[in-house]
Amino acid sequence: KTDNALLDLIDRIDLQPDDVTDLKSLPHQRIRDLQLSDGSYAVFPFTSVTKGMSTVIKDDDGTCMVYHKGGADEVLAKCTYFRDSLGEQQSLTDEAREQLAATIKEFASQANRNIGIAYQKIT
Repeated sequence: KTDNALLDLIDRIDLQPDDVTDLKSLPHQRIRDLQLSDGSYAVFPFTSVTKGMSTVIKDDDGTCMVYHKGGADEVLAKCTYFRDSLGEQQSLTDEAREQLAATIKEFASQANRNIGIAYQKIT
Protein backbone atom coordinates (compact mmCIF):
# COMPACT_ATOMS: atom_id res chain seq x y z
CA LYS A 1 0.00 0.00 0.00
CA THR A 2 2.74 2.48 0.88
CA ASP A 3 4.66 1.73 -2.32
CA ASN A 4 1.57 2.45 -4.40
CA ALA A 5 0.99 5.71 -2.52
CA LEU A 6 4.56 6.83 -3.24
CA LEU A 7 4.22 5.94 -6.93
CA ASP A 8 0.95 7.87 -7.04
CA LEU A 9 2.75 10.86 -5.50
CA ILE A 10 5.38 10.76 -8.27
CA ASP A 11 2.64 10.59 -10.89
CA ARG A 12 0.81 13.57 -9.40
CA ILE A 13 3.99 15.66 -9.28
CA ASP A 14 5.12 14.91 -12.83
CA LEU A 15 1.85 14.25 -14.66
CA GLN A 16 1.83 15.45 -18.27
CA PRO A 17 -1.27 16.34 -20.33
CA ASP A 18 -0.91 13.19 -22.49
CA ASP A 19 -0.87 10.97 -19.40
CA VAL A 20 -4.62 11.45 -18.97
CA THR A 21 -5.29 9.43 -22.12
CA ASP A 22 -2.23 7.14 -22.06
CA LEU A 23 -2.34 5.24 -18.78
CA LYS A 24 0.32 2.77 -19.98
CA SER A 25 3.12 5.32 -19.61
CA LEU A 26 2.77 7.17 -16.33
CA PRO A 27 5.66 9.24 -14.92
CA HIS A 28 6.81 6.59 -12.45
CA GLN A 29 6.86 3.99 -15.24
CA ARG A 30 8.97 6.24 -17.51
CA ILE A 31 11.42 6.92 -14.69
CA ARG A 32 11.71 3.20 -13.91
CA ASP A 33 12.20 2.28 -17.57
CA LEU A 34 14.92 4.92 -17.99
CA GLN A 35 16.79 3.72 -14.90
CA LEU A 36 16.46 0.07 -15.96
CA SER A 37 17.77 0.78 -19.46
CA ASP A 38 21.05 2.32 -18.32
CA GLY A 39 21.65 0.28 -15.14
CA SER A 40 22.09 3.39 -13.02
CA TYR A 41 20.28 2.15 -9.93
CA ALA A 42 20.10 -0.68 -7.44
CA VAL A 43 17.30 -1.68 -5.09
CA PHE A 44 17.85 -3.22 -1.66
CA PRO A 45 14.51 -4.80 -0.67
CA PHE A 46 12.85 -4.57 2.71
CA THR A 47 14.41 -6.72 5.42
CA SER A 48 13.49 -7.24 9.04
CA VAL A 49 17.05 -6.25 9.98
CA THR A 50 16.93 -2.77 8.41
CA LYS A 51 13.15 -2.44 8.81
CA GLY A 52 13.15 -0.63 5.50
CA MET A 53 14.24 -0.66 1.90
CA SER A 54 16.77 1.44 0.00
CA THR A 55 17.37 2.49 -3.58
CA VAL A 56 20.66 3.84 -4.88
CA ILE A 57 20.60 5.98 -8.03
CA LYS A 58 23.77 7.00 -9.85
CA ASP A 59 23.75 10.36 -11.65
CA ASP A 60 25.63 11.08 -14.86
CA ASP A 61 28.41 12.80 -12.87
CA GLY A 62 29.02 9.68 -10.75
CA THR A 63 27.27 11.02 -7.66
CA CYS A 64 25.01 8.50 -5.96
CA MET A 65 21.84 9.26 -4.06
CA VAL A 66 20.61 6.75 -1.51
CA TYR A 67 16.89 6.86 -0.72
CA HIS A 68 15.59 4.89 2.26
CA LYS A 69 12.00 4.17 3.25
CA GLY A 70 10.96 2.52 6.48
CA GLY A 71 9.20 2.87 9.80
CA ALA A 72 9.23 6.55 10.76
CA ASP A 73 10.77 5.91 14.18
CA GLU A 74 13.52 3.75 12.65
CA VAL A 75 14.32 6.33 9.97
CA LEU A 76 14.26 9.22 12.45
CA ALA A 77 16.83 7.46 14.63
CA LYS A 78 19.33 7.47 11.73
CA CYS A 79 18.88 11.10 10.67
CA THR A 80 20.94 14.19 11.48
CA TYR A 81 18.91 16.68 9.42
CA PHE A 82 15.27 17.15 8.44
CA ARG A 83 13.27 19.24 5.98
CA ASP A 84 10.94 21.79 7.56
CA SER A 85 7.49 22.76 6.25
CA LEU A 86 9.15 25.09 3.70
CA GLY A 87 11.45 22.35 2.44
CA GLU A 88 14.53 23.88 4.06
CA GLN A 89 17.17 21.61 5.56
CA GLN A 90 17.49 22.00 9.33
CA SER A 91 19.77 20.36 11.90
CA LEU A 92 17.95 17.66 13.81
CA THR A 93 18.46 18.96 17.34
CA ASP A 94 17.39 16.96 20.37
CA GLU A 95 14.37 19.26 20.70
CA ALA A 96 13.36 18.77 17.04
CA ARG A 97 13.91 15.00 17.31
CA GLU A 98 11.66 14.83 20.40
CA GLN A 99 8.97 16.89 18.65
CA LEU A 100 9.04 14.67 15.56
CA ALA A 101 8.99 11.52 17.72
CA ALA A 102 5.95 12.87 19.59
CA THR A 103 4.18 13.57 16.29
CA ILE A 104 4.95 10.05 15.06
CA LYS A 105 3.64 8.60 18.34
CA GLU A 106 0.47 10.73 18.14
CA PHE A 107 -0.24 9.61 14.56
CA ALA A 108 0.38 5.97 15.53
CA SER A 109 -2.05 6.29 18.47
CA GLN A 110 -4.70 7.24 15.90
CA ALA A 111 -3.99 3.98 14.01
CA ASN A 112 -2.13 5.83 11.24
CA ARG A 113 0.74 4.13 9.49
CA ASN A 114 3.90 6.24 9.72
CA ILE A 115 6.50 5.98 6.98
CA GLY A 116 9.82 7.78 7.08
CA ILE A 117 11.79 8.70 3.99
CA ALA A 118 15.44 9.74 4.10
CA TYR A 119 18.15 10.40 1.56
CA GLN A 120 21.89 10.84 1.47
CA LYS A 121 24.21 12.04 -1.27
CA ILE A 122 27.35 9.97 -1.76
CA THR A 123 30.19 11.40 -3.83
